[in-house]
Amino acid sequence: MSPTANVVLTNREDPPDAILREVFLRTGDEPFVRIDDVISRDELVALSERYQRVAGFDKDSLRER
Repeated sequence: MSPTANVVLTNREDPPDAILREVFLRTGDEPFVRIDDVISRDELVALSERYQRVAGFDKDSLRER
């Protein structure tokens, strides 16, 4: 599968705004003071890194270019 097709298919199931969606689900769209009270730093990094891998912008993929 081409990288572009992989991004498109992933976006359908797990869109790039996954972090915003997760925060919304956890807070019910209620205000909060600190993002760390809603989602951990590790979770934020994991969500970001997963999308970077799919898009081909993770460190390993970039090193291979």
